[in-house]
Order: sequence, then C-alpha cells, then structure tokens
Amino acid sequence: MPGNKFYTSRSWRSFRETVIIDNGGVCNRCHRVFTDTSQLEVHHIKHLKQHDYLDYSKTFNKDNVEVICHKCHNDEHGRFITHKEVILVYGPPLSGKTTYVKANKSFSDIVVDLDKLQEAITLMPMYQEVPAVKRNLFSVRDLLLDHIKTRYGRWRTAWIIGGYPNTYDRDTLIKNLEVDAAILIETPKEECLNRLEQVNDYRKEYKAEWQSYINKWFETYTPPVDSEIE
Repeated sequence: MPGNKFYTSRSWRSFRETVIIDNGGVCNRCHRVFTDTSQLEVHHIKHLKQHDYLDYSKTFNKDNVEVICHKCHNDEHGRFITHKEVILVYGPPLSGKTTYVKANKSFSDIVVDLDKLQEAITLMPMYQEVPAVKRNLFSVRDLLLDHIKTRYGRWRTAWIIGGYPNTYDRDTLIKNLEVDAAILIETPKEECLNRLEQVNDYRKEYKAEWQSYINKWFETYTPPVDSEIE
C-alpha cells in the first residue's frame, strides 16, 4: 500500500520530527507533554486517500496535521474499542440537532439522521420529502438502528438524531438500543421560528408547513421521566 511506503520514508520522518518539535511535544487532544517523541503521532486531520500520498501539498501540509499521542490516535481511528457509546440527540425542528452532532462527533462515529439519509438515497435537495421512497428510507434507518443495537461494525459512538417529542417513544428507543445519553437541544420555540425565516434552502418555499412542524413539536412535547437517561 502507498501509505505504508510513505510513512517509512526519510522525508516523512524528517517532517514528523519537525512538526513534533515545533509543537513542543504536546498531544493536541489530551494535552500531555511527551519527552519521548516515539510516543507521538503526526496525524492528518483530513485523512489521505490512496492517490493523495503523491501530492506533497496534502502529505506535507502543516495546516492539515496535528500532533497526538498513540492512545488518542487509536481513539481517533476507533481501534481497540471495548465500549460503543450510543447518544440520542432530540429536539424541535431547526433547534440545531445536526449542528450539535457535527461539532461533537469523531471521525469513527456513525450518525443516523433521516433527513441526511433521504438526501443520500435520492440525491434530492435536503429536506424535500419524497413520499415514494418512504418505505425504503425507514428500512435503511431501521437497519442502521439494528446495527447499533447489536453494536455491529467498528464505529466508536452512534449518534441518533430526531424530534422524539413523546416520552414513550424516546424511552422505548433508549431501552431498545441501550442508549448511554439522551440530549435535548433546548432551543425556544421563538428561536426555531426565527431560524426558519433565515433559511436559504428547500424549506424557504414551505415555511407554513415547517411552522406547523415546529408548533406540533412543542404542543406534543412531554419532558423526561425518571426512567429516561439525562
């Protein structure tokens, strides 16, 4: 494999040492200081693909590397995982659920988001409903949820995004998938409606419909009970 040859090359070893010295031997993830540089890795933030190893603007780009220790590097790539975490992120439309997950997920994580799944299987604009594929969409989602339930695959954390205003529906999902944390994105109704006025995608042509989605979520929302994870 080209990656194996590249990482043993004299050019990469020299580049690696320079980056580690410039960084002071500090792991950018856990912030521990290492005097033994063999305990550190120079990690490409944007992972290299097979043909990238011949492009020096990518392989030796200091803006695309970070210094991390072996443990943090293994965590980044999902190696030696003993526990897979499942996190439910729920809340009203336009509350910022997907934004929250993007800000907190790692490279090795899996995300279940109906809007993103529909976009992937139809190539239609985000948020545009395609009734003809609903059965397929839910089937793909259910398959992914089954993989999460059985902890199938090498992912580290599974993020499940949805509205889930009803306590019963949330609690059922939490129990079935053994969810570790349920996070409510507590954005006020007024803010969700204000964000709707600012959208510049498919939803701007259907604001009345999306206003009804927001209103319905707040009308049907029931707060967590003792059995629900916080």
